[in-house]
Amino acid sequence: MNRPPVVHLSTVHRPTDVRIFEKEARTLAQAGYPVTVIAPATEDTEQEGIMLRALRGPHRGPARFTQTNPEAFRVALTYPKETIFHVHDPELLFTAFALKRRGYRVVYDVHEDTPVWIQYQTWIPAVLRPALSRLFAYLERRATRLLDGVIVVTPPMYQRLQGPRTILLRNLPRKARFEQEPWREMPYRSRPFQLFYAGGLTELRGIREMLDALARLNAWRPVTLVLAGAFYPSELEAWARQHPAWRHVRFLGWQPPDVLRSHLTRSRVGLALLHPVGPYRRAYPTKVFEYMAAGLPFVASDLPLLRPLVEGAGHLVDPYDPQAVVTVVRYLLEHSEEAEAMGRTGRSRFLDELNWERESRHLLELYDRIAQRPVA
Repeated sequence: MNRPPVVHLSTVHRPTDVRIFEKEARTLAQAGYPVTVIAPATEDTEQEGIMLRALRGPHRGPARFTQTNPEAFRVALTYPKETIFHVHDPELLFTAFALKRRGYRVVYDVHEDTPVWIQYQTWIPAVLRPALSRLFAYLERRATRLLDGVIVVTPPMYQRLQGPRTILLRNLPRKARFEQEPWREMPYRSRPFQLFYAGGLTELRGIREMLDALARLNAWRPVTLVLAGAFYPSELEAWARQHPAWRHVRFLGWQPPDVLRSHLTRSRVGLALLHPVGPYRRAYPTKVFEYMAAGLPFVASDLPLLRPLVEGAGHLVDPYDPQAVVTVVRYLLEHSEEAEAMGRTGRSRFLDELNWERESRHLLELYDRIAQRPVA
């Protein structure tokens, strides 16, 4: 079967975004689809045979809606009718519907639980959030009827958007990123007392709880926290740097995956203290699966979706209880043999089932079905 061209379209994410490029675009390209990613960038490039086409408009602020979204639509219309568009942002639903009306086949990829996510976006005026939440709940339900495919990342999102063309595609790590046996570089029991977290540094993602726990741990003995990512809002960084525990932090900022992996395999415990509210209450924290892939025991928020997947690989706690966090972290640091066994349990579960290579078959099955449908 001749594979039709696939174009991933985003006005928010980088062209090399992990889910868009490393997972979905690579998977489709390896299956024989000619793949392009259109996203905000400064220049057109090519990686691994995948074209990365730059949108020149801004990817932040109100101008994104008035400049970059129309630019994305104009660029999309230059592609032939047999193209399958894979749209990654809720704001591009209007573009998705317009492309569908013009005869293209279109897939909508729902990265977040949009109606809930909107209610927690401080850049949206509070008075507008309820109405926008209802609007996008309606638009996403409409997408399940009109578009050729809808992709969601958690079971609750699947239940909300269930339909004959909806699939669950969890955002699991790639085996290819974690091929090397994680204890080869540094045996677990030789590692320093070092904790690890990489990702968004926000209040809802638990930056305050991590620093508070670090301060308490250092009252017991020296413990370091390797912290990678960017603060949001930016003023939060100034607060963090004034925290008494900051002198025990090794702050890396944003780093490429290879650098982060090297720190993972030198750490003792991974942290994922997301607040169990709003968009995180029914989420799969990707970081937890990455810790499992790296054979790293973890301390994470007790989220219902995690419980059946991570038993024996780490500890789930109430992130609002600093003493509970400190107690389980200290236990793992003091019991290295048991902690290493938990890491090996997580690693085994990742290799057997919680990996992108296994999960991606659902993406390929969806695309095979869409590719067989006639072009309008």
